Amino acid sequence: MRSLLIPLVALVVVAVLTVLAVMLAKGRLGRRDWTARCEEVLTSHGAARCVIAARLLRDLTARSGRELADAWTRIEMPLLQALPDCPPDWKVELINALDAAAKAAPRDTARAIMTMRNSLIA
Repeated sequence: MRSLLIPLVALVVVAVLTVLAVMLAKGRLGRRDWTARCEEVLTSHGAARCVIAARLLRDLTARSGRELADAWTRIEMPLLQALPDCPPDWKVELINALDAAAKAAPRDTARAIMTMRNSLIA
């Protein structure tokens, strides 16, 4: 029985280290992912910018408020410029994404997000 205990403990330690390594890698890759997606918003034009921004905001609501605030700082003005070109169906999606993002964002960022959301409703 003791001869099986050491390999079993070693296996558990390796499994825990593997899980931690994957979580760490996903955290780092996730950060690069949203910055690349911000660049995609910035390089797109018209209706595409509106669609990409709505998807980005929806995905960032599950992350930390700091990442959401940083992304909002980068995409706010380009998104504002693209609002007239936003397709009507995607305006509803964008309103919903902005709503969810405002709930997850820090207070100052939430105010800016809600200002844009309210301009879409009016």
